Amino acid sequence: MSSEYLTLTIRIADRAAGQFDFDQPEVTLGRHPGCDVVLHTSGISRIHAVIQRRDSRFLLLDKGSLNGTLLNERKIEKPTPLTNGDLITILDCRIEVRLGTGKHDFGVEETVFVPKSAKGGHVPSTVVAELPPPPPRTGLLHILRRWFGLGREDEDES
Repeated sequence: MSSEYLTLTIRIADRAAGQFDFDQPEVTLGRHPGCDVVLHTSGISRIHAVIQRRDSRFLLLDKGSLNGTLLNERKIEKPTPLTNGDLITILDCRIEVRLGTGKHDFGVEETVFVPKSAKGGHVPSTVVAELPPPPPRTGLLHILRRWFGLGREDEDES
């Protein structure tokens, strides 16, 4: 089957960050704002990995990242073909790959379609996949202060 569309379902730290269709010949993944998929997660390289369409298939390439790129739990060292249902892992980001010949081949209603630009290039900063910052850890600090008696004003100094 010839693949024209690439659907990426992105999860960061096991929380859904989005699902997106691409029809362009190259999709960049990294923390740089010019990437097609911007992953705001600590330890991800500026341009971490690239998915390229060559002929009728898509290939995954690691761009020399420090922490590496995994495909189905195996580190990739060279351009590696993608198949339907593959799982790309970049640190705590999990990206499920779906390949299709038409937009929304998979019956997903919540997918955002990302068209290629008029000149055939990529559309910069298309997808920003990030989660809100974690809540402050004031609860733990409060417990430790109470446990060790730090900062308690209601205690007599005898």
